[in-house]
Amino acid sequence: MNRIILSLALMLTFIFTLISSTAFAAAETNTNGYSGAAASNNNPASAAGLTTKYSSVTDSPNLDTAGEWARDSISNAIIKGFVPLSLRNNYKNVITRAEFCIMAVKWVEYKIGEQIDTILAEKGLVRNPNAFTDTNDPDILAAFALGITNGTGNNRFSPNGQFTREQAATMIRNTCSVAGMDITKFTPAGFADINKASSWAVDGINFCRNNGIMVGTGNNNFSPQAKYTIAQSIITFNNISFVGRADLIALANEVFMLTNAERVKAGLPVLSQTAYLTKTSVVRANELVIMYSDTHARPDGREIYTAYDENDVIYDTYGENIARGQQTPQEVVKDWMNSPSHRANILYPGFGRLGVGVAKGGNGDLYWTQEFAD
Repeated sequence: MNRIILSLALMLTFIFTLISSTAFAAAETNTNGYSGAAASNNNPASAAGLTTKYSSVTDSPNLDTAGEWARDSISNAIIKGFVPLSLRNNYKNVITRAEFCIMAVKWVEYKIGEQIDTILAEKGLVRNPNAFTDTNDPDILAAFALGITNGTGNNRFSPNGQFTREQAATMIRNTCSVAGMDITKFTPAGFADINKASSWAVDGINFCRNNGIMVGTGNNNFSPQAKYTIAQSIITFNNISFVGRADLIALANEVFMLTNAERVKAGLPVLSQTAYLTKTSVVRANELVIMYSDTHARPDGREIYTAYDENDVIYDTYGENIARGQQTPQEVVKDWMNSPSHRANILYPGFGRLGVGVAKGGNGDLYWTQEFAD
C-alpha cells in the first residue's frame, strides 16, 4: 500500500520541501503565512473528551462454558465492552431476540463511542414507547428507532423468541448501517441453500458473507433457519472490522501520545490537546478523503487557515502534517519523524498545542492530520 505524508509549518517565511521515496510520496514545509492555524489562546489545555466509553473489563467472564475455539474471540469482545453481563456465561445456549438486539445496541455504543441516548439525539430520533406490545425495553425501542429491528409483525417483537442465522445476518447488516458502514455494496455469496432463506434475509446474508462477518456452515451452505448461540452472536459482532468513530478517536489519541513521546525524547515540553484544534484536524482529515493535495489546499481551493478560523482557533503560528495510507499510529509517526519537514513541525519549540484527526476513505486508506499551534 502506498503511503504518503505531507507537512506544512508556519513560522516566519515560506519554506517548501518536496520529498519522494517508496515510503511516502511527498513532504512539504512552510512557515508563518500559508495554511494551518493554531489552537485557541483562551482554550485551556484540556483533552477534548477523546476517550471511548469502553476500555476494560471489571469482572471475570466464565469462559468455561464456551468452546475452546470461541474463547479468545469472546474474551476480546468482552474487553471491548459490548457484551452485556447477562451474556457472559452459558455461551452454548441459543440467544433470544431480545438478547441479540440489546447486544447490537451495546455494539453501536462501543463503535460510535457515545451513549445510545446521545446517538439517538444526534440522529434526531426518539424512542416510540408504543412500538411493541410485548416489550418496553429501552434498548429494544432504541434499536427500533435506529432501524436495527422491525419486530416480528403486528406490533410484536417476540423478545423470548430464539434467534436464527438469517435473523442475525439481517440485524447485523442494519446495525452496521447505524455505525456508518455502507451496506449497499455486496455481491451474491453463492450459498447452495440460499433458496431456503426468507426473501427479507437474502441481502443481509450476502452482506455478512462478503464482509467476512458470517461464513457458511459447511458444504457451501448457510443454514438460514438454524438457531444461533450466544457464542456465535458475540463472535459475529466481534468479526465486524468496520472502522467506526470510536476507532478513529482511539487512533488519533495514540498519535497524540506518540507525538508527545518524541518531544519528550528531544527535551521539549509536551503539547496540549484542545477541543478546537481537534475539531479542526477532524475536518481536515475528512477533507483529505475528498482531495489529497500536496499544496495543503482545502477541496474548495481555500488555504487551510480558514479551517482554523471556522473552528474558533486563535493562533499566531500554526502548522500541519498530513499523511495517507499508513495503517497504524506507530507507522505514521515513524514516517513523519523520518521526514525533515514533518519532524520540524513535531519538534518545533514554538508549538504548544496539537489536534489530531483520522478519517477512512472509501478505498480503505486512512488519512491522518496533525494541526499545530503556538
